[in-house]
Amino acid sequence: MKTQDIINFALTGLDHLGYRLDEMQITDKINRHNTFAFVMAEQSRIKGELDSLNAKLDKKRAVVEKAKRQAEALLDAGVQVATYPLNVVKTILKPGTE
Repeated sequence: MKTQDIINFALTGLDHLGYRLDEMQITDKINRHNTFAFVMAEQSRIKGELDSLNAKLDKKRAVVEKAKRQAEALLDAGVQVATYPLNVVKTILKPGTE
């Protein structure tokens, strides 16, 4: 069965269900137009939720990157402080500087 045939079959079934429910005076809200409107509204809502999640993720990613840069800077400063005495001794004992 082709995709279009399946879609047409489903829509026909939906129309038939809506007609029967309307005939029994249960509801007149079940039809292809209301179904499409619902699907489109939900699609927009889900897109908004995904955008919100992506914004939160980007914010967390920025916080992690900032912490990473700060840790690297702190490590570099610690290495410089720790190796300073050795560098001073090297310059004092450097051959040919007498």
